[in-house]
Amino acid sequence: MRIDQRKKWYQKIKYNKNFKIVSFITIILVCVVGYMMITGKNRVGEETDDNNDGNSVETIVIEAPDDPLGDLKQYVEADTDSTEIAEYDYTIQGAGTVASKKKEDKGSSSSGTDRTSGGSGYGGSSVVISGMENSVRVILTNGGDYYQSYVEFTCSTGFNVTSDGKKKTYKADEFVSLGSDNKASSIIVEPESSDGMITVSSLSKSSGTPRYHGALEITKDSSGYMIINQVDIEQYLYGVVSSEVSSSYSPEALKAMAICARGFTYRKLGSNYRGYNADLDDTTSCQVYNNFPETGNSIDAVQSTYNGEIINAVYFSTSCGTTTTSDQVWGGSMPYTCTRIQNTALDIPYFSDEAAFRDFMDGKTDTDVVERNLPMYRWTVTYTEDEMRNAVETGLSRCSDVSATSVGKIKSIMVTGRDDSGLVKEVTITGDKGSVVVSGQSNIRVLFATDGKAITEQDGSELTGWTGVPSNFYYVKKDNDTGLYTLKGGGYGHGVGMSQNGANELAKLGYTAAQIISHYYNGAVLSSVEK
Repeated sequence: MRIDQRKKWYQKIKYNKNFKIVSFITIILVCVVGYMMITGKNRVGEETDDNNDGNSVETIVIEAPDDPLGDLKQYVEADTDSTEIAEYDYTIQGAGTVASKKKEDKGSSSSGTDRTSGGSGYGGSSVVISGMENSVRVILTNGGDYYQSYVEFTCSTGFNVTSDGKKKTYKADEFVSLGSDNKASSIIVEPESSDGMITVSSLSKSSGTPRYHGALEITKDSSGYMIINQVDIEQYLYGVVSSEVSSSYSPEALKAMAICARGFTYRKLGSNYRGYNADLDDTTSCQVYNNFPETGNSIDAVQSTYNGEIINAVYFSTSCGTTTTSDQVWGGSMPYTCTRIQNTALDIPYFSDEAAFRDFMDGKTDTDVVERNLPMYRWTVTYTEDEMRNAVETGLSRCSDVSATSVGKIKSIMVTGRDDSGLVKEVTITGDKGSVVVSGQSNIRVLFATDGKAITEQDGSELTGWTGVPSNFYYVKKDNDTGLYTLKGGGYGHGVGMSQNGANELAKLGYTAAQIISHYYNGAVLSSVEK
């Protein structure tokens, strides 16, 4: 999952003698405090309100780098400049790819509010449906597709459908279908009651037909219909927590998931995601939403952290026993991500050494890792010589900025670059027709294609239907007697921030949600943001 930007990133800085920027921060704090004293405002851009009455939430923010926004800008640019997103950061419930065409931003006459504290995110404006200011706008997809050929829906209460400015009222459970013959280009669907839920029967999710809180904005152009769900942030999180992790997880792990998801959402607000006049989509490109319906446990996790901690953070499914930093995966620096062995002591790994990494992956030095007994903690893929050649040629065809399509019969495969966490940074493949050096996390993830291959988890379970490997924490070895190649790896996801399965294991050890957050995000302190 990915962190992105919010234009007004309010920070409270905790003095730390190890930081070189204490003097700079002190000056900023003096200016901010002086402004508050003079204007009587408790936050720049907000009116003072002594009667918050639960209208504020807390966020975990980080001791500031030299340029608090620069690294986030760099991450967002790296994450969104591409015209195609091929996503291999699968959720726990399943694997898949997301690819959709980037649409040019046609601009908007709206004010660009982020619907929380008056700020606007980088990238442009997002239209706000009246009366839904504390909300988020989510593109609803069908099999990863943004555009639909038709839309069908109903609602559990009476509802209004406004088509190009003309409103029509429908009774509860009355069916509406929008097909190719529909002339309206802008349709707003709003329940008459705040507890009304809209069922979109033309969409299909893993759990079946999805239901949504909030309102729908449906637009039509030459590509088809696009559906955006504008929904209260907290109600949105009900469907994120239930879809990102199993609702059977320990309550503290679910709380930690809610904290991370809420912070991720706040950072997306006002971002005009990919030019679609929304904040994010409902896939793994952002965070999975409503793939599985909300449950009592997911609702409790969100509600129990509403007046508690929020964190602006990235997360992933399962670690290989280590985590890495954002700069190693995406470039830029998120100073709260860290390279650590995922034991309770958070030891520092030195796995840029190939032999040390292999010992760790082979179970010689990882005895106290909290995720050690999980199926995806270790996995293998086996290839014959011909299969490996085909896999590499397929993988090279999927790599960006790599001109080679084949090296012929493979003579050697070497990992020629790792970071201290063990993350593969560079692979060199030599064949009888030349050699190729592959770098870049997306490339390394797809280099050894797994089409038609089984990925065997450490409990013997087999995963099929994948096109890339689960993570970039792996090594490759060849048995010279049999000629078989084995790709041995660990974990599931990019390896930055919080491991979702790891959080559940820590919760089983008695960790609270706050302790789980502290475990995964270095140097975090609590701060409040207005609802």
